Amino acid sequence: MPPLKRNALVQLLGARGWTDGELAARAGLDRTHVNQIKNGRVRPTVATALALARALDVPVAVVFPFGSAAWRSRAHYHPVFDWRRDIASGIPRVR
Repeated sequence: MPPLKRNALVQLLGARGWTDGELAARAGLDRTHVNQIKNGRVRPTVATALALARALDVPVAVVFPFGSAAWRSRAHYHPVFDWRRDIASGIPRVR
């Protein structure tokens, strides 16, 4: 199993000097939801992850590296259901 890592939202926001509210406004999301995703309390949907990546102008795999879904709870991690791997690989998978 790959090492657990956190999403890159903290680093990406810091590099741009943005707040959670600014990212939320650019992505069309609620500020509290962005904060919950950033802190690993909730997992984003594919649509939310794409909106965040678009607002930051980076690939989804940069914002949510493989394994970051398991940062908060290793017990809930299952590699078959990690959609970031599917997006990063560029290979559509039928489940």
